[in-house]
Amino acid sequence: MTARVLDVHSNKLEIVDKIVTVVEDSFMERKIVLVSKYHRILEKFKSKRPYWKYGASSKQVKWLLFAKFLGLTKWLNMNATIVMMPVIYQNRKILSNGLVQLVKRKHKKIWVWLQEGKQVVTIDSMAQLERIQNYNIDAIFTSCPEKLHNELVPVP
Repeated sequence: MTARVLDVHSNKLEIVDKIVTVVEDSFMERKIVLVSKYHRILEKFKSKRPYWKYGASSKQVKWLLFAKFLGLTKWLNMNATIVMMPVIYQNRKILSNGLVQLVKRKHKKIWVWLQEGKQVVTIDSMAQLERIQNYNIDAIFTSCPEKLHNELVPVP
């Protein structure tokens, strides 16, 4: 099953109840991964629906990176289901095998896109996919699923 990412761009807490209603009325609770750059929005959703799947907030991903850099990962508590992050951020490679192993030890999934900075670059070709094939990534973000599919599974 393909997961649908529901990215909440509002920081207004009252939106949580409205989104919960829409998701449940649509029977989508098992089909979505809820994400937001607003940590408090995610925390509110988790208090109401702890069994839903959640992507780590930007704040949590930054905590992960800092904890890894400082060697403090033993104390890192991530309550997200999935870590979503770019391979490269602001022209600096931030994804490493050590980081992926840390995420896996915490029993989390890791989904990536290629680059984030002035623009976001998703993984849209076999060549881009090959750049990350040794990382044990669980999923990728792509803007061109048909193109990538055709490169992965050529039509006879």
